[in-house]
Amino acid sequence: MTKKEWLVAFKNYYGRKPNKDEQLRGLLAGQYTLPPRKSLGMKRNHLITLLVGLVLVLILGVGATATYRYQSGCIRGQWQATTLTKSLSAELESELKQETEYYNYYKAFSNGNSFYTNQAVTLKATGHKVEAQVTYSVDRLALYSAMSSVVSSAYGVTADELDTVLPYDDFVKSLDNSMKKQAKEAGARYDSKTATVTASLFTARVAPFRHSWHVTEVNDKLYRAYFSKALTLRSGKDMPYQLSGKTLTLDKKIIFSQIKK
Repeated sequence: MTKKEWLVAFKNYYGRKPNKDEQLRGLLAGQYTLPPRKSLGMKRNHLITLLVGLVLVLILGVGATATYRYQSGCIRGQWQATTLTKSLSAELESELKQETEYYNYYKAFSNGNSFYTNQAVTLKATGHKVEAQVTYSVDRLALYSAMSSVVSSAYGVTADELDTVLPYDDFVKSLDNSMKKQAKEAGARYDSKTATVTASLFTARVAPFRHSWHVTEVNDKLYRAYFSKALTLRSGKDMPYQLSGKTLTLDKKIIFSQIKK
């Protein structure tokens, strides 16, 4: 007798369905038999197939999500910080104004142009490491020309006379020595051949899944001199970022534009 037949017979005799204990006693007493193991095995195999399929779907779903999360946080390449570059330019002009007695006269004879060129804050991301570098150049000829115009206007000194009193080469030498000293004090390097200052602002370790980086080292002198008004930066700080196409936004306010992938 099958279990189905036994259940019908039990209900006809007792007028109710058997409980679990009664079903077990009926099975042990041999009143009915269960389906062959082969049939159960087929059902079990079918169930296992369904479970395996479900697990694979979940794994693929998680994998796709993780891949998207990683790719949307991958910032490999070179980026230029528009916001920080503006801050650098403004602070350089402010510093020159404070240190140069004739700054206003120089500016008047520079036709509104800055004495600094190629100002840039560039972020280089390789693997899980990023480094922000600062570069800018001094326009020595523009500075000398403006100074010559100031002296000529104030004292009636001709260009030939000024060149005798302060030759351009001597001016460049004096300026370079001053720039080397200032660069060293700011934790930077000055190349007298190109009149260019370079320095590392900070390094950090990137976590693409979390869309943030962990600052590992900061050039405090350079940061305090030129960037303290633009952002909050310190070693050990986690800084979230958002990547959208070729635009990288740090701390919701610092903008980087991709220049090389």
